[in-house]
Amino acid sequence: MKWVVPITLWMVCAMTSVSAASGIGVRVESGTVLPYEAPEEVGNGVAVHLTYDLASFQVSVGGGLVFPGSRVEGPLVTGQLMTQWHPSRASAWAQRLALSPYVSLGLGLAGFADEERAGETFESADSIRWIHGSEHLTGLLGLGITYGAAESLLLTLEARAVNHTHLAFVLGAGRHF
Repeated sequence: MKWVVPITLWMVCAMTSVSAASGIGVRVESGTVLPYEAPEEVGNGVAVHLTYDLASFQVSVGGGLVFPGSRVEGPLVTGQLMTQWHPSRASAWAQRLALSPYVSLGLGLAGFADEERAGETFESADSIRWIHGSEHLTGLLGLGITYGAAESLLLTLEARAVNHTHLAFVLGAGRHF
């Protein structure tokens, strides 16, 4: 299972002609995660994504850590496969302002790195807000804006829903090679 994401990304890159792609890049994200049912228990996280641009689409695979604000002491380890659609990236106004609004969609897995340690401090009420046990599938849907040229340094700001339980505000920086 752990090889499915890299192989899928490689296949997408291999099937695309070089002229249709803007290039390979990397994006580093940092964000704040709020459980809908307990916004006072804010968590923070960081992720790194390998990206590949296909005209107005960007495909990325990455992973990171989320540190829950609940009574759980261990971080959540996450892996994500995402795509961003930039519908106005090629338009004159977007290029002039170096702005590109986008919609993101993705799937991920999340689980505790040390489940035994996390289980020692886990309260049953926390299961509503933060996962417990084995890995969990996550659905990601976001709206964001990118500042910068598609072929150089980019800054991103995004509001991203994670399943029906969390909202994340993500700030990122990326570079294309």
